[in-house]
Amino acid sequence: QEPRYGKSAQRAANFLLERLIEGGRLKHSYKDGRTTTTAFSEDYAFFAAGLIELFELDQQERWLERAIFLMDQLEEHHRAPRGGYYRTPTDGEKLLERELSRRDGAQPNGNSWALRSQLKLSALTSKDLWRKRADGTMRAFASTLERNPRSLDEMMMGIDFYTDAAKQIVLILPEGSK
Repeated sequence: QEPRYGKSAQRAANFLLERLIEGGRLKHSYKDGRTTTTAFSEDYAFFAAGLIELFELDQQERWLERAIFLMDQLEEHHRAPRGGYYRTPTDGEKLLERELSRRDGAQPNGNSWALRSQLKLSALTSKDLWRKRADGTMRAFASTLERNPRSLDEMMMGIDFYTDAAKQIVLILPEGSK
């Protein structure tokens, strides 16, 4: 409930949106007026989650629109054929094997946070697209979750959200009242 934290988050998000998106693609970092490599899946997932949190804070639609844009970019450039997201984009550096992380470490993997954002977008927009994408992400990690659920503890929090009903409170006020 400290307003300065919300204002700080808004400034940070505006900076990232203005400086780290080039040619419609998110970049990984910014230093001395320049961006570096194309973003990793976790960059998209974490940033989208933060924008969703900002939308929940101040209800400015631009945050939600930008979160949707980032999640669509993640889908377009990082999607693995059997679900989930590769860490690197399809048009990124050619690697022997593209990583599809199946565990959360000190930093959660992008798939865990992508799932959480997909589920929140499903609840906030009522669009089935987000639920379908979330289903695909969960299916991609089902065997890992069955064998060793603690390896994906952040994803388990997403599944907890999935199995619970989203809480919605509607306030109806007389016209002209605040």
